[in-house]
Amino acid sequence: MKINFLLAVPVMGELSSETVKNDIILCKMCKRRETQYSNITYVFDRWRGEDIINGASEFFISQRLKEKLEEKNIKGYKLTLIKTTFSEQRGGIRKFGKEAY
Repeated sequence: MKINFLLAVPVMGELSSETVKNDIILCKMCKRRETQYSNITYVFDRWRGEDIINGASEFFISQRLKEKLEEKNIKGYKLTLIKTTFSEQRGGIRKFGKEAY
């Protein structure tokens, strides 16, 4: 098996204040938690077409990458549709196509 390491993705932005984050305790003994998000909106400061975005300890992918994963029948991930918007500092941004995941 070949595994690759993703060093960094230079996309600046953050989750909006409307995004809801809940930490769910999965095990009361060991305190293991799972973070669940709802009403997710990612606010871009800059985006130049990268397909993988790392923000808020989560990964977001472009519509283009989503379609390629489905085309190749790649398994082992779960996608949630999110909203995107742009900050006032829109230096160098190209907008997403239809939807972001």
